[in-house]
Amino acid sequence: MSLPLFKEWLWQNRKTIGFLAAGLILGFWLNGKIVNPINPLTSSSPLTGSLSNAGSSPEAGIGGETALEKSTTDQTATTASGSANSRLIIKTGLLSLLVKEVRTSVSQIGGLAETFGGYISSSSLSIIDETKNKLTATIVIRVPAEKYSQAFEAIKKTAIKTTSESSSGEDVTQQYTDLGSRLKNLEGAETQLFDIMKNAKETKDVLSVFTELTNIRGQIEQIKGQMQYLEKSGKLATITVYLATEENELPIVEKKWTPLTPFKEGLRALVSFWQNVADGSIYWLVFASPFAALLLVFVVWRLIKRFAPRR
Repeated sequence: MSLPLFKEWLWQNRKTIGFLAAGLILGFWLNGKIVNPINPLTSSSPLTGSLSNAGSSPEAGIGGETALEKSTTDQTATTASGSANSRLIIKTGLLSLLVKEVRTSVSQIGGLAETFGGYISSSSLSIIDETKNKLTATIVIRVPAEKYSQAFEAIKKTAIKTTSESSSGEDVTQQYTDLGSRLKNLEGAETQLFDIMKNAKETKDVLSVFTELTNIRGQIEQIKGQMQYLEKSGKLATITVYLATEENELPIVEKKWTPLTPFKEGLRALVSFWQNVADGSIYWLVFASPFAALLLVFVVWRLIKRFAPRR
């Protein structure tokens, strides 16, 4: 078949070919809305083991405080007044550990937390390669501040290698003292407003004082919550542990750099990219094969119809 004849055939059947091409494109577009072959759905197995301790405070009316609130106020005021002699330090530690078996190490670290009088704050486990049993995990524990150093060293001993570590202490004594001073001033203002409301005779005056009391009470509760948070953070140190069976899967918690780290990261990204390209190509090849076969049959049928000898 010569080129002019082929062009003439394409021109004569342009509408039919256009409809087929539009249907093919529409099928690709609709399928892309439903399935994304480059980023297939993956499943993960989170290791649920989080404990949360939440405190509750009883509600009190504007007319006065409950016994628990008064006790809390007296305790925070006493702590603030004695903060000059005792510092309030929040201790935090980070560890990246190379281990032999991730699940076993998570259980060991959880047991150590209980041994030192603490608990597991949160934990998670991610599957890197299920066929090769490659896992990574992150576990956060809270232990008494006075046992922080012992727990930190005990956790390191459970690993094959400690790839990186970091330990810090934040002094929040001044912040705690300032909160105590603000709390004392607000409580003094609250007492004065109570006296004003008792002597108020006009309804509008009572409503105005009541609104101001509500505002001050909200500030008082907020400051008490911040002080209790600082007290709890000072009493319980936090240790975050990253676990993996391969060193390149661990985050670097210290500021150190080696040429091997970016090389491995780049190599993993390159392999992942071409794997996604291959997966996507195979997917679209299989998906488009019926349309391609239909188009081929139509072209062959038109050629036979045009050039077959007429009887």
